[in-house]
Amino acid sequence: MKAFTVFMPVHNTDAYLNEAIESVLKQDYEDFDFLIIDDGSTDKSKEIIMSYSDPRIKFISAPHDYIATLNMGLEVASGEYIAHFDSDDIMPSNRLSIQLDFIRSHPDVDVCGGYIEMFGNINEIITWYPLTHREITNFFLWGSPVVHGTSCIRKEFIVRNNLRYSDDYIYCEDYKLWVDIAKAGGKFANIPETLLQYRCHRAQVSTQHHSEQKNGSLIVRQEAIEWFVSNIEKNTSLGMEVVEKFLPSWNFLNMHNMLTPETYVRTIYEIVDKLRDRKIINV
Repeated sequence: MKAFTVFMPVHNTDAYLNEAIESVLKQDYEDFDFLIIDDGSTDKSKEIIMSYSDPRIKFISAPHDYIATLNMGLEVASGEYIAHFDSDDIMPSNRLSIQLDFIRSHPDVDVCGGYIEMFGNINEIITWYPLTHREITNFFLWGSPVVHGTSCIRKEFIVRNNLRYSDDYIYCEDYKLWVDIAKAGGKFANIPETLLQYRCHRAQVSTQHHSEQKNGSLIVRQEAIEWFVSNIEKNTSLGMEVVEKFLPSWNFLNMHNMLTPETYVRTIYEIVDKLRDRKIINV
């Protein structure tokens, strides 16, 4: 079994596709499978993919259904880890070797990501992503803490827990999957290294579907809050006070628009963090 299957879904990215594929094939760690699934492209993407003869490439053509394509990738990938990568980005040549070194020295980690370098319409290296499991899961209360295009997921964990991307969260499917993995007991880490050159352009999903992505993320955030609350130790006086008194009052104020969204989330975040300090939340 290979350590990695690099999985790249493709949909109408012919302008960037050669650069993306070449960046994967030029990894300094070379012993991996490269699964490319075309998600119903109508441009020249399929022709570009089929022009490559590298034996590491496995190409599948599928009808356009992005979530189904992502789930096909989870099913078909044969590597110990699934390294996600988007077809309009660039993979730094040392990404796989960095992640392999990390996961071999941290065998308890089921998902690891890293920093990104944005280029195109925006030029910036993003290094504020949380690093430890606790920091990452706390960050669920703000948003997605692992960049999907940097993520490396243990395949066995996905299979054992029957996890999939959800059709109901099409523009924040990665954020939803991270929360589901945490609920199943998965461990997270981000590596303080740049693992992706992230291309910023007007055609990308986060630009075209910003409103839908935001609304879906609010639902996932609430699921994360409920997960933390469900794991509060109820046999402690502080835990009972939080569950029976504080949270109902705070939720009432939030539902009646008496709190700003930032105040609501920040307060919940501080409560969760303090309860984890006191071992009243154990996740």
